[in-house]
Order: sequence, then C-alpha cells, then structure tokens
Amino acid sequence: MRNLNHSKNEKNDPQNSQKSSPNFLRENGSNFSTKTRWNSRTLEWLKIPTKKQKEFRDNLISVEVDYLQYTCYKISKPLIHLNDTLGFNGEIDLDNSNIAYNYNLNLAMERRDTKKWYAYSISFMSPWFPPIPVINIEVYNQDKVKLLKTEWKIVFYGAYFVFRDIIAEEAPEIIRFHNMVELGSIVSVNKKDSRNQTEKPLFKRTRVDIATDVAIPVSKKWLTKYIQPHKNSKHAIRHYNYDPITEIFQSVAYIPRLTQWMGIRVYNKILDISNKMKQAWYPTYGLDKEHKIVTRIELVFAWDLAQEKIENIIQFAKYRILWDSEIKLKRKTRPKSQYNELTAYEYFKRYAKNHGKTLREVLNDVNALCIQEENKDQY
Repeated sequence: MRNLNHSKNEKNDPQNSQKSSPNFLRENGSNFSTKTRWNSRTLEWLKIPTKKQKEFRDNLISVEVDYLQYTCYKISKPLIHLNDTLGFNGEIDLDNSNIAYNYNLNLAMERRDTKKWYAYSISFMSPWFPPIPVINIEVYNQDKVKLLKTEWKIVFYGAYFVFRDIIAEEAPEIIRFHNMVELGSIVSVNKKDSRNQTEKPLFKRTRVDIATDVAIPVSKKWLTKYIQPHKNSKHAIRHYNYDPITEIFQSVAYIPRLTQWMGIRVYNKILDISNKMKQAWYPTYGLDKEHKIVTRIELVFAWDLAQEKIENIIQFAKYRILWDSEIKLKRKTRPKSQYNELTAYEYFKRYAKNHGKTLREVLNDVNALCIQEENKDQY
C-alpha cells in the first residue's frame, strides 16, 4: 500500500514511521470485502510526498462526505415511501405542472425529462437561503433497466451534507428518507426464496465522494508530480480554470475507470464558491483570515469501494491525503438559520401530527415541562 515517494530521510524520521501504518489498515484491513482492490496498482497514481501531507495536516479544515449515490433494484416501494415521508402526492406530470410543493417542510419536487427517461429533483426551500437542491432521483426506461440491471438512481448532493443541521431542524423527514436508503443498501436479506438464492438488498451504494479542505493554495505539482497515471492508462489528467497571475490551473481532475475504482478532483474552493454563488453555504470561506485560501481535494470512490463502511472510506481518504487516519478535526462553521416563530410553529405542528396529538396538546405538554424544569433550577 505504501506507494508514496519517500526520501531516505523521511523513512528514517521517527515521526514519519509512527504515521506509516494507520491503525485502520493494520487492524481492520482484513475486514474489507474489497481488500485486494484497496491494494491494487490502480491506486498507485496518487503519489503525494510525506512532506506535502504534513502541510495538509497542519492546514486542515475538514474531511467530510460530499456526495452519495445509490442504485435501486425495485422502484415501487421506495417511491411510495419517498412521497409518504416527504409529503408529496406522487401525481407530478409534465402536462400541467411539473413542480409540487410541501410548504410544511419547505420542500419542492420538480419532474423533468432525461435521456434515460425522467427524474425528480428535490430542493430545500429555507426562507434564509436560495433554493437548495439536495436530492436527485433518475428513473430509467425499460431499455435502460435491461442494460443497467437497475430501475433508478438516487443522489444526495453536497448541499445535503452542508445544510444537514438545518435540514434536521426544519425538514427532518429528508434525513429519515436518507436513513431508509442507507439501511436498505447495507442490510442483507438472509431469507432465501424457493430457488435457494439470497435476495438482493433494495439499494446499492455506488459512489462516495470524500472532500478534504485545506487552507493552502492549489499547487502546480498536482499536474506534474502528485498524480502520475499508469503508463498504460487511457485516461489523461484534466485541467482548467487557468490563473494567469499564478500561472497555475485552479482545477485538476483524474478519474480513471470510475465505474470500478476511484478518482480525484482538486480545485480552488474559493473560486468555485464565487463562480457558483455559494457564499451562504460556506460563511467563513474567503472571508475569515484562516480561510482566505482553500483548496478542496475530493476523492471519488465508486462501486465496490463505495460499498465499504462510510467510516472506512473516510479513514482511507485521510490516509491517502494526510497520511493519518486518526487525525482529530475541529468542526467548521456551518450555515445557520435564524429564529423564526413561523418555523417553530410548523415544527411543533409536524411533531403533533406525527404523534397523533393536537398542536395545543403538544404546546401544553412542553409548557408544563418547561415550568417543571424552571422550578428545579430554583432549588
């Protein structure tokens, strides 16, 4: 696994030797169902020197999941569960209106045509931010189903993870739906049918993106040294967003055989925020002194690798980028919603409905408990 270019001095450095074998590789590596793939030569193209990895660690902002993709083998039950959980009636079409709203949860669902058939895009409509796309569901036609052996694809965008705290407060049903999808992808059905064949899980996780943010500029060495494709590789390193001042491309990507393995994207996150007008997503990026410069390094894991435990994938990303799978992270600043009595009202209204009570009953119970706790504090 140690494919990095270490100098003799680095190898003999006691500090580096302590970092050379992260616990998750030494202790848990044998538990990986795709162990041989983690050690494949396909991963050897990523060659970040130990000295640079230390610089990444010293300037680390965060390491987080940024994108999740699943395929689904049966569409009927999950689609019903989606509509029931998120409060849509499932009657969206392209003839009258292709958008449905759930004002209680601040959600909008839009249907549109795609090359593979049609898709639903679900956006979070918080009053404090522009519409935020969080989920995309693409349904396949019969020809694609026969070809791909699956009926639909569901994606949880990066915004879902950025705004997860606010979503948990204002639209917790989205998280409930994601939990259903995730559990459906990892829980194997032990029962066997009459043909003595094990049933497939309802979902399969097919892609995981792990984003590492560091407070240092993009280096030109991503093109010349850190990414070294195999001599027989048919895939080239892509680069764009050239900066004439620094004479460095601000975005670099290398995605070899993504259908089976992993790839990488490296780009200037401050430039990306400016181009996509996402400053509300990252309140401190580009503004605070500590986050004036931010480079995002995204490792993209697909198919077999994506089906490992999320914790193992995050650890592996830390190992490849930081040479340390046990590094402790400080929680970065996330978008925050402001207090609003209407939002609080809608929250308690949903809570009462979900538990078969009236809104007044719930408020009376909360008020009684509040008085009880205040009396405790006085004694």
